[in-house]
Amino acid sequence: MPPRLPPIMWLPPPLYYSVTFLVASGIQTLTPLKGFAFPCPVVLVGLVVLAGGLFCALGSVFLFMSQRTTLVPHGTPARLVVSGAYRFTRNPMYLGLALVFVGLALRFNGVVPLLSLPLPVLLLDRVVIPFEQAHLRRTWPIEFSEYCSRVRRWI
Repeated sequence: MPPRLPPIMWLPPPLYYSVTFLVASGIQTLTPLKGFAFPCPVVLVGLVVLAGGLFCALGSVFLFMSQRTTLVPHGTPARLVVSGAYRFTRNPMYLGLALVFVGLALRFNGVVPLLSLPLPVLLLDRVVIPFEQAHLRRTWPIEFSEYCSRVRRWI
C-alpha cells in the first residue's frame, strides 16, 4: 500500500520556486537592497544560466511527454525515463527550475531571491523527491535501484 500523500505534493513544484521568488522579490523591494545592482557581467551570466535552466527543464518535460508518462510527482508513471538529461541527474526538471531561479535573480539584481533559493530546493530534496523515489522504487525495484546507483540525485 502506498504511503499517504503529503499535502505539499498536491502543488506543482514550479509553484514552490515561483512563490519563493515572488515573495523574496517583494521583500527585497521593501529593504535597502532595492537599489542594488549586480555588475553587467553578472547580469549576462544570469541570462546564460536562465537559458540553460530553461533548456534543462523544458527538455525534460518534452522528454516525458514524448515517452507518454506523467509529469505529476505523485502520478502513476508509465515508464522509467533514463535518457536525455536523466543520464546525468535524476532530477533535471527541478535542477532546471533552480537554474532558472538563479538566472532570474542575477538578471533582475535579486539578492534576497538568491538567498531564498534553499527554501524550495530543501522542500523538494526532503519531501517531494523522497516520495517520488519511493514510488519509483515500488514500481520498478530493480531498474530504479540500478539507475540510482549510476546517476546522482542532483548533479
